[in-house]
Amino acid sequence: MAKLTDRQRKQIIAEYAGGGISQRELAERYQVTQKTISKILNTEEVYQKVSEKKDENTRSMLAFLDSRKEKAQSLMDAILDSARSDIKKAPLRDKMGAFKILSESFGGKNGESKDQAITEHLKLMRDAFARQTREKAEEDDGDE
Repeated sequence: MAKLTDRQRKQIIAEYAGGGISQRELAERYQVTQKTISKILNTEEVYQKVSEKKDENTRSMLAFLDSRKEKAQSLMDAILDSARSDIKKAPLRDKMGAFKILSESFGGKNGESKDQAITEHLKLMRDAFARQTREKAEEDDGDE
């Protein structure tokens, strides 16, 4: 096993802070033990750099999602427009359920975050769609 130079140590820290690489992969790449890599990375300075990089990545992703907001809204409008006839045919309870889901998607309930609310509502919508598809298939089978 080779002794690492200061430059290699800095490269290891930079690669690890960049994400997407494990300590074991770094050890293999630099031909040292994973314990050596761990000693290099387990410092307050490295922890701070990794935290800053994660925060930067989070901000970057949020900015990207924000930049796509109009496209997502346009897509949602297109989906709702295409489902308009199905919505008219749906039973009242399904319409009310959809209304509840849409209204709650714009603000969590009972302390849940907006993301949690959206995830829950997507599950409910998926279940309602599956139920309606089953009911439709059963009706079609009964018509034969």
